[in-house]
Parts: sequence; C-alpha cells; structure tokens
Amino acid sequence: SLNVPTLAVKTIYVEVPQKGLLPGLYRCISYRRTGGCVTIVIDGQRYSDTSDLLALEGRLGAQDIAYMVFLRPNEAGTLYGSETKHGVLVVVRKTSH
Repeated sequence: SLNVPTLAVKTIYVEVPQKGLLPGLYRCISYRRTGGCVTIVIDGQRYSDTSDLLALEGRLGAQDIAYMVFLRPNEAGTLYGSETKHGVLVVVRKTSH
C-alpha cells in the first residue's frame, strides 16, 4: 500500500508549451518531498511526469488495480533513468487489457 502522506494530487500551470502539452492547467501525482510530478508506469507503459491525470482516466480505477508501488527518486533513477527525478508510481492492474 502507498503511504498516503507521501503522494498528493497537484495542479500545475504550463505557461509555455512543453513535452506536447499546450498552455493550461494540468493535474499530476506529486511526491511531497520534492514537490515535483512523478512519472507513472501502468502495466509497463510509461507516462510522462507531466501527463495530465485526465488522460489516464479509466486506467486507474481502484477496482482494477492489483497493486501500486512508489519508487523514490534514487530508486526510480536506477530503473527508469535520470528523467524520473521525482520518482515513479508503478501501477499493475489485475488484468492487462
């Protein structure tokens, strides 16, 4: 299980287009210690740290999740590379579609 105080949903404002995002408000899962958005991996598919949670809607239904693991930045960097500087949330669904 996740330590709830470790992660939070954060709203970020993208002023200048980046990583395929248009300017505007986006929600992400944030690691409270660094304040940055974490990279999300669902069934092996990687989503950018700035992926809007709305884009992941329907893939994160609680009833479909077998387990979740949060990798802190130092652990995440070893497995997923230096661009995961705020950590990685790994989600494995009960059945992969």
